[in-house]
Amino acid sequence: AGHWLGRLGVRLNPAADKQRIFAFAGALASGVYGLVTYVGFIGLLVFLGLPEVPRSQEKMRAGMGEQAHDDLREMLVTASRQVRGYLGTTLATSVLTGVASALWALMTGLDLALVWGLLNFLLNFVPVIGNIVGIIPPTLYAFLQYGGYSMPLLVFAGFAALQIAISNFVYPFLQGRQLSLSPLAIIVAMTFWSWAWGVAGALIAVPLTAAVVIVCARFDRTRWIATLLSA
Repeated sequence: AGHWLGRLGVRLNPAADKQRIFAFAGALASGVYGLVTYVGFIGLLVFLGLPEVPRSQEKMRAGMGEQAHDDLREMLVTASRQVRGYLGTTLATSVLTGVASALWALMTGLDLALVWGLLNFLLNFVPVIGNIVGIIPPTLYAFLQYGGYSMPLLVFAGFAALQIAISNFVYPFLQGRQLSLSPLAIIVAMTFWSWAWGVAGALIAVPLTAAVVIVCARFDRTRWIATLLSA
């Protein structure tokens, strides 16, 4: 890669390149730390909260009344079922995206095939933006590995075709209309939750927004919010 860039008149600065690598590694480690911290925090909440579930139900039934308690329970069960369906579908399509990406990299002879597969597997959990971002790193790396334009364009076309096929055909077929959120609602939710919680916020933006839609749809005064956010 260095020889190819030198022929193009691009001079490499080893010290600057090392600094950029360290900066990228630091940012990646920070993102992974945030994700692990979030998952650990959720695990702690689940561990501490599970013993309280039976007693909480009895307290809610006594304080709210039987009918209100049953309505709330039905709403929470519906939200939980739809969010589980979304997460299961997203996991399945993420695995498919990762495997297909790694296979395409192997077919084209692109180095680091497992890295590109893992990267696209993880990015597929970030709606809309993740599918676009996942195409860029392997394409840029293809320019460094192959030179010219034919092979990098082939790599780009393959990754783009995989993302389009899975996002627009496979995912909607598996998901159905369990979580029919508008694209604008998804973008706004991801922007807000990413700002609030970083990488973890981007991962949970859609389930949280879907839960808000389900809750709002149950009440006359807030039903317009559910209609606004739905596709």
